[in-house]
Amino acid sequence: LHRKQRKDEEQKTDRRKDSDILKLLNMLPPLSKRDDEIFESYVIEKEILDRETKQVTYKQVSSIDQDRELEYRATCRWLQLLLNDQKEKLHLHLSESCHNPEHFREVVLEASEKWTEETGIKVNLSSNHNVILRKVRAFKKDGAKSVISKNWGN
Repeated sequence: LHRKQRKDEEQKTDRRKDSDILKLLNMLPPLSKRDDEIFESYVIEKEILDRETKQVTYKQVSSIDQDRELEYRATCRWLQLLLNDQKEKLHLHLSESCHNPEHFREVVLEASEKWTEETGIKVNLSSNHNVILRKVRAFKKDGAKSVISKNWGN
């Protein structure tokens, strides 16, 4: 009897989680204007030293690889979803278990993985809660700049 009750409870929990994931996928915010402008204006520059005048000039080398930019844009959208000001609105639509911040982040992580499977665009979120919190804080402060790898220059 207890096994059957436990199994029924697990199935209800799984259905609630699946429902929450679908709701999150439907409520994924678009890229903010601030972040879109960052991506549009982002160029990689190279320092060039003029030996005669001994002045440093900058030359535009390239911009971010298109596939990588799609990943960064997607990560920004998911981080936007995790920002505190968005959570209150989301909690109205999600099951009560998502009111726990750690559980909410787990559901967002699972939803982002499902989104990656559906779209083929990788979302760069960590399964570690502290890393996610650091990324959210950095994103809130710097926007898309916090998502773009330092390996791209500038």
